[in-house]
Parts: sequence; C-alpha cells; structure tokens
Amino acid sequence: MNFLTSSSNLFGSNGELTRAQKVHRENERSNLATITRLVIRSVLDHSTKALNRIIEGDSSQLSDFLILLEKVLFHGLKTSDQRSLLSFRSPDADLWLAIGRCVKFEQSRARVDPEDPSCRGYVCVEQLEYLKTSISKIRALLRLSLMQKRLADLFQMIVNSSVLSECWNSWAILRSSEAEPIIGSLIGLSVLNCNLHIDFEHLQEQPLAVDLSQYIKIPTVPTEGHEEKFEIDEVTKREMKTLLDQNHYLEERNRMLEDKILGMRAKIENDSVSSLDMESVSFRRLSAESAEREVQLWKDREKLWDEEKNRLMGTVSVFG
Repeated sequence: MNFLTSSSNLFGSNGELTRAQKVHRENERSNLATITRLVIRSVLDHSTKALNRIIEGDSSQLSDFLILLEKVLFHGLKTSDQRSLLSFRSPDADLWLAIGRCVKFEQSRARVDPEDPSCRGYVCVEQLEYLKTSISKIRALLRLSLMQKRLADLFQMIVNSSVLSECWNSWAILRSSEAEPIIGSLIGLSVLNCNLHIDFEHLQEQPLAVDLSQYIKIPTVPTEGHEEKFEIDEVTKREMKTLLDQNHYLEERNRMLEDKILGMRAKIENDSVSSLDMESVSFRRLSAESAEREVQLWKDREKLWDEEKNRLMGTVSVFG
C-alpha cells in the first residue's frame, strides 16, 4: 500500500505542480536559457574573429554549445517512466522518438515540405546504420543541422509542432517564451561554416557538463605589446568581412528562392490538374522555371564571389 501511494505521488495523478515546484522550474528554465544564449554569443564572437569564419572540429566552446542544446531538448521531456511503473526505454530513446514524431506529424499534415533540409536531416541520420544509440543520433542531427545552417529551422519546427504538448511537459523550455530568443540566437550561427565529425565513437564520448568559468570574464586593459602582436591590416580585414557578409546574403537569398521553388512545386502537385485550365498550368510552370533561372543567376554570382575571395586570400597569405 505504501508503495502504491508513493508511486502515485511520484508520477502525479493530475500532473499539476506545487507553487514551490513552479518557482523552481521557472528559475531552472530561465538559467538554462540565459546560459545557452551566453554560450551561443561566445561561439559567434570567437568564430567571427577568424578571417574565414570556419569551425573545424569540436572546440571547447562548440562542445559546450552542443551540450546545452541537448539540455534544452531534454528539459521537460515526457519520458516513458513517467507514464508507467516499468519502462524499458531510456530518456535518450524517448527524445529521439519525440523529435521523430514532430517531423513525421508535420510532414503528414503538409505543414513541412518533405524536401525540407531539417526533415531530410532526421531521415538521413535515422538511416545511418553505424549510429547504434539514440544519443549518438541526437548529437549527429544537431551537428548535421549546424553544418547545413538549419539548426534554427529544426528547433522552430519542433516548437511549432502540433504534438509538442504530447512530448514535453508544460514547464519545458520549448513550450515557454524562452524558446523564441534561443531560436533567434541560433539564426546568427548561419554566418559560420562548420566541418564537424559525425563518428559514432566521437559522438558517444562527448562530455556531459559545461565549465562556465571561461564565460565569466573580468575586463582588462590590453597593453601596447599585446595590441601589436595581434595587429592585422585593417583594410584587408574590412574587405574580407564585406565578402563574408555578401556570401551570407547570397546563401540566405538562395535558400529563400529554393524554398519558394519547393513550395510552388508542392502546390502544383497537390492541386488537381483536371480543375485547372492549360493556361494556368503553363503560367505556374513558367513561374517555377523563372525562379530556377534566378537561383542559377545567384549561384553564378556566388561563384564569382568565391573567385574573388580566393584572390583576396592569396593576397593575405603573401603579405601575412
């Protein structure tokens, strides 16, 4: 009898939190959101100091950032042991299934295009046979989305999913107002180019804790020798920054055009051809072809930009 009573109190009959629990959850959620945004800002500041804005491999800051994203996903997750006394599924498996439910449900309701990279990323990771555990798949999906510059889209899709309330508790960070600022910060990461490892052993051996000491800094006044040591030609630096900003603009423009083409194609396929006259069908096809030509023009411009960047990088290496 005592066992049944304690079990009922543990899992909760109505799922309501006491006032103390609500305060604790609010503080926990606020702290996690603040630390996550702080680490994202640190990753951006550290990476944009490099001329090429490329992240090669896992740095300590990037590892901390990915750890915190995991904690955001796990925060408030409804695990199988909360629904039954006996559970043979780990929280990692529950989270991977929850992400899969969000992706598949949104696809079935045609709210997300099947060709959307965030959906393709989940399907791609799911099909990788060498990823044997759920946690390795979760970490691979985060890294793949970061490399594809679709990390913000992945979190936005989860937050907007109709099954969000079925997979996460009401006090979860993904169901609170704290989620939108985090997603907004993730959009800023699209200015970076990442080449990360998606190896099973590497994913399994990731740390579980974050050292916050490196993010708490005391302001100091740099000495003259320190400034001379890290002095870079300001003209070259401004030119490189301009080129990188143009590259980011072209990538975002291409992304918008590609999404527009996918949406137009999906609309054409979903509409009944019999209910459309030939003139309307021809007009839509011409619109899609025009959009494709515009994408090709942007790609040609991006190619010219790459040639100019390579020339400038050669100049930097000669005078460096």
